[in-house]
Amino acid sequence: MRILIALSYSPYPVLSGTDRLVMNLIRGLSAKHEVRLVTMTLEKECIKTLSEIENKKVSVSSILAPHRRGFAYKLFYKLRNILYAFLFMMPMQILYAAPGKYLRLVTRVSRQWKADLVLVNYWHLYKLHKMIKDSETILLTHDLDYLVNPGRISSISGLFRKWLKGVDLGMKRKIEKKAYRNFDRILTVTSKEAKELKAFLGDENKFVKAIPMAIDLEKFNPAIYQRQRNRVLFVGNFGSDFNADALRFLVNSIFPLVLKSRPQALLEVVGAGVPEQLKKNAAGKVLFRGRVKDVIPYLGECTLMVLPLRFAGGVRIRMLEAAAMGVPVVSTPAGIRGMNLFDGREYIEASKAGDFAEAVVRIMEDEKLARKLSKNARDWAEKEISLETYPERLQMMFEELLSKR
Repeated sequence: MRILIALSYSPYPVLSGTDRLVMNLIRGLSAKHEVRLVTMTLEKECIKTLSEIENKKVSVSSILAPHRRGFAYKLFYKLRNILYAFLFMMPMQILYAAPGKYLRLVTRVSRQWKADLVLVNYWHLYKLHKMIKDSETILLTHDLDYLVNPGRISSISGLFRKWLKGVDLGMKRKIEKKAYRNFDRILTVTSKEAKELKAFLGDENKFVKAIPMAIDLEKFNPAIYQRQRNRVLFVGNFGSDFNADALRFLVNSIFPLVLKSRPQALLEVVGAGVPEQLKKNAAGKVLFRGRVKDVIPYLGECTLMVLPLRFAGGVRIRMLEAAAMGVPVVSTPAGIRGMNLFDGREYIEASKAGDFAEAVVRIMEDEKLARKLSKNARDWAEKEISLETYPERLQMMFEELLSKR
């Protein structure tokens, strides 16, 4: 079967959890099928870089995003998108992620390549449902944004700013719901979200299913690293509002409490986009590593990882990677939502700052607890997200999906 993956922005090089999800998906699908990625890049050099993922089973068609072709194009698309947003109540995020030139590229490649299936990544590309005539289409949504939006609004200070955000998210919610209604078959990243989406649409006949997850467990090998004492790790892309909010919660409310009980504790923050003001205000031993080439050594050497997310959607790829690496984790319910992990077995759950800090300190001080969490998390990863079984799990899912015509 020929499977075309339509994704607005290039997942390679891997810079986020979504990138990792898509690259593992390409790897899993290409074990049994021909795969073609159709995407946009934000830098001209990245078009050449994408050739690194090509092989006999994987090919790429890409263009430079229209608004990144130069200053004149950037200005034109900015003014154009502002006008469209005002006249047609169309969120600018969607206008940038789904420009006509890119949608036409997906449609043309799908037709010329004779794709059997087009996997449309994210609801921003909702127009592809009507544009693609000769191939089966399935929507893969990485987040149910309508569930996350109340948290986004509550994290903003100021009534006017909250109102503006509410207007923007209200427009997005309408288009998001339209996308879910357009596609007959939808993939979510957790079974919990699949159930919630059916309830949201009020359509029990809508075919919604969770896509399997996978991590290369050979690459994530905890045996080759030595865990350090008193090292707390938080990993994320801090351009994302939920990660930025979680970092503020961690640095301002949780970690100062950890230091009171454990003055020798060190917090390492790995990932790009940390607000400069937050860096300046960070108290105690906080190291901001920025974007790193490989997160695995940090996972291998930390005492534990934290996921202090107060709102989030989809699945946290860093939690999957931590489980693969056997890293003890303290997380809020939002950080592990829908992943079938159990509090006290594969991780420790806490919501309030005091409880969260207490759990962090407990893992630092109780080596028996840390070893139990580490072993159980790795056992879960081997059973649930092994890359070795991924092609078969994907095949079963797609056979079921394609039978629902």
